[in-house]
Amino acid sequence: MLDHLLYNVVDFLRLYPSIGITVFSSIISGFFVIQINRSFGYVGLGCYMALMPILGNIQVLYATRYEIIDLPVFLGTISLSSSFLANDFINEFYGKDIAKKTVYLTFFIQIIFLVNIILTMGHKPLISENFSIPQDIISKNINGIFQTFLPAPRLLIASYAAYLSSQLFEIWLYRAIKYVKFIKNTLILHNISLFFSSVIIDTIVFTSVSFCFLSESPLSYQDLCYICSSAIVIRIFCNFINSLFLKTVIR
Repeated sequence: MLDHLLYNVVDFLRLYPSIGITVFSSIISGFFVIQINRSFGYVGLGCYMALMPILGNIQVLYATRYEIIDLPVFLGTISLSSSFLANDFINEFYGKDIAKKTVYLTFFIQIIFLVNIILTMGHKPLISENFSIPQDIISKNINGIFQTFLPAPRLLIASYAAYLSSQLFEIWLYRAIKYVKFIKNTLILHNISLFFSSVIIDTIVFTSVSFCFLSESPLSYQDLCYICSSAIVIRIFCNFINSLFLKTVIR
């Protein structure tokens, strides 16, 4: 009964443009972060940060198309961006030491999650004609778990590769543009370096590693460009929304 109700909800949402659902998701995620901070403090924000990368790596397997920009899109960007917003809240209200610990905790929980999923899939599936649940449903559920979580290792590797490369590139770029004579403002330097590192480099590296280099069905160069372009547009929008939420709360 609940499964049927959920299908009805999904069918209702599909009546609306995908871009509209993404905008709503970004806004509602910001409100969630604010409410979690008010109700549970840095503990709740840390739990949120630990959950979002796992959710994002599941959502990234779901492909859609945005009608306005007419580009294919892999989901998950909203979840990952909102985890950065949660980290900004921790850094702003509770200090950089706690913010660093939550980042380390997030990586550690992803490893725990991955190990447990691998051990789960290592169990022999139930084969029985006398069980209450039909065999076809059991097999369908197990196949669904395999389809969802077999890509987890390559997505995790891609996430780490993107994070490391973007951070190193930001350090290099910040020092490089620091010597440009007409750029004196530190805030401008920070925003330029952050845009190229956390948006462009991170997106290109993650998409290339996860869907080209480590994938059994790699994207074509054209599709890779399309996916990266749409992801960059979404991340710019998310960064803008996150900045508005952060400024509103700080005031």
